[in-house]
Amino acid sequence: MEAFGKCELRKCSELDIWNNENIEFGWCTDFNAENYTPYLKPRNIYSKEQVGANFLIEYDYTLYPDLTFTICCSEKILEDEIEEIEKILSASIKDTYISELTNEEDKKESDSNNEIIAILDFQDNDFETSKRQILDAFQKIGQIPVGNKIDRIIVE
Repeated sequence: MEAFGKCELRKCSELDIWNNENIEFGWCTDFNAENYTPYLKPRNIYSKEQVGANFLIEYDYTLYPDLTFTICCSEKILEDEIEEIEKILSASIKDTYISELTNEEDKKESDSNNEIIAILDFQDNDFETSKRQILDAFQKIGQIPVGNKIDRIIVE
């Protein structure tokens, strides 16, 4: 940081001294999230009836082709149930990278909030086809026993 002290403020951005040890991001103690929430758009929703299951799907495809989804459950789900879900995903969603379903600690079980997450990379796939494949996969998941443990799925 000594170089920073000897530099004119206007030229600091040209210096090559920045690294992960001397840059810090954080929120001030007076940050009021309520000032920003009116600018957030609500997600779109496929209702339980549209999905044909006991859960709804909240979705925002803004970041397509790179999406994540979170499966929010009413109770803990374990590795064998996750593997059932993964089989359906890989059979229904074609030509797409699908990461393993894991919790935040990369374990194949739901976390303390009963959630698991995955990443989808649709690459050059057709957007409308990809949307149909996602919905089809989740409809099939709704028909297996673990589908009864799912409260909602968030795709964004």
